[in-house]
Amino acid sequence: MIQALKPDVLICGEVNEWETPEYVRDAIDLGNNIGLVVTGHAPSEEAGMEYVVEWLQKLFTEQKVTFIASGDPFGGPRNLSQDSSMLPHSPTKRRHHG
Repeated sequence: MIQALKPDVLICGEVNEWETPEYVRDAIDLGNNIGLVVTGHAPSEEAGMEYVVEWLQKLFTEQKVTFIASGDPFGGPRNLSQDSSMLPHSPTKRRHHG
């Protein structure tokens, strides 16, 4: 499919590390002009999940439906709650060995 469409860039939410990036690397080595952007599994789904909240809220009007962003799984939470002491990396939870 990639060969047939010849895109300038592939934008993917998630890839198999042994397939798509290697294909793109090989294509570049063969002189093809192609780029690859991998946004990551969780971040690529968040916009859709925000929509699902709106959709569910219309179906279940008596219940409050809330979106909770998963954030970047490798970079820590993006939006800290008021009580960040509950987060595992919080300075109040760190143990100092000394």
